[in-house]
Amino acid sequence: MADETSVVGGNPAIHRSIVDSWSNYYMIDTNNPIATDSVLTHFEVYARRANPVQLVIYRNSGDMYAVVGKSAPFDAKVGHNKFPLESPIAAKAGDLVGFYYPSSGAIAFEMNGGHWLHQGLSHSVYFTPQGGSENEFIYSSPRTYSIRVGQGPVHRPKAEVVIHNVMYDGLEKRTEGDEYVALRNVGTVSADLSGWRVYADDRGQDFTFPQGTTLAADQTVRVYTNYDDPQTGGFSYGIGRAIWNNKGDTAHLYDADGALVDTFAYGPLRQSATD
Repeated sequence: MADETSVVGGNPAIHRSIVDSWSNYYMIDTNNPIATDSVLTHFEVYARRANPVQLVIYRNSGDMYAVVGKSAPFDAKVGHNKFPLESPIAAKAGDLVGFYYPSSGAIAFEMNGGHWLHQGLSHSVYFTPQGGSENEFIYSSPRTYSIRVGQGPVHRPKAEVVIHNVMYDGLEKRTEGDEYVALRNVGTVSADLSGWRVYADDRGQDFTFPQGTTLAADQTVRVYTNYDDPQTGGFSYGIGRAIWNNKGDTAHLYDADGALVDTFAYGPLRQSATD
């Protein structure tokens, strides 16, 4: 499948042989400005050290460099890294790719001849002093850093709750209080289940989650027929008779607005649905 993202500025995020030792300072790499007006959705770096990196986009404004937007700090791992921007940055053609190191350096770079550090901004990469403000650029060096920015579809993290399973034949005889329906959050962020409802396909067989109920990403919660299990959420219909028909039934999940989110059929009902 073709990559839906495109690089719009910066340098190839490839292995280079050198890494910085300074900390708490800002840099701008002017080698390849952003080519077109763009909404930046991610940036990439090749790191030689596992340290935090923060993207900063700059714009030349008269005699200074103004900050257009920043990412959150990301913990780089050694090698290639691609970081999504939670808040995309609207950039213009000519804007410059910069970054901030809260601690020691991470991004690989190479020298393009000359000395390591010069007073003034006559070379391709600009530096602030350690502890300097975000636009206090007083040094430069002939370098190229392995950092680039791109744009593409914004894939925002979301919650996605499904009916994971129905344990319809409990070990308890007749009343089967240990039956349960299991819900799982297969999304990437926590889900608010306040007011969500599980319906067991017959009148009086509704369970509504109380206010403040949340389900973390990649976690499962159970709603038992008449059994208290704090380790799986502690939820129960509180009904003293079996709910789930051993011969086949369907579970329904509704959100707080009453919209159907998911269904789960088993037994003959499930078979007929797939024939």
